[in-house]
Amino acid sequence: RILSMLGPLLILVCILLLAVTQSETKGPIHFSCPDRVEKSANDIPSENAEYRRITNQIRTNLTEYMQTFRNSSFDLWGRTYDTIKKGMYHWKSTRFAPYLENGSTIYESACGIGMNLYMTLEIMNEVKGIESLIVHGNEYVDPSVEVANAVFDDSAPFKAR
Repeated sequence: RILSMLGPLLILVCILLLAVTQSETKGPIHFSCPDRVEKSANDIPSENAEYRRITNQIRTNLTEYMQTFRNSSFDLWGRTYDTIKKGMYHWKSTRFAPYLENGSTIYESACGIGMNLYMTLEIMNEVKGIESLIVHGNEYVDPSVEVANAVFDDSAPFKAR
């Protein structure tokens, strides 16, 4: 299930930064999260109008989107889903597949509408025949949360949940 939450996302980022810092240094570590966080481009209306327009369009007709997304621009990257998938295939198949099996769980922070998770599920099925992964994510753009939940409630690949 995709959750809408900014606070827990910032905590997760701080924990991940702390873990990376601890793994790269020896001795005591002094680390603190920032007191103030700048707004992301997604929070600035003039910067995210196109992203929100596309997300709302998907929300309006999810069935059509699921039939055409493979040949559409992926996440405003200017490339199609299939092109991005082809480019990510080797990396995901060598970094994820050795550690996953049916019933494993994947978590993605800042998952948008969930299509990167969707792509990972497809690749894991193609590489290892995995058909039932549990996926979780978080996202703070509410329309994206709605789309991600709809995608995985209605159109999840295989037996993912």
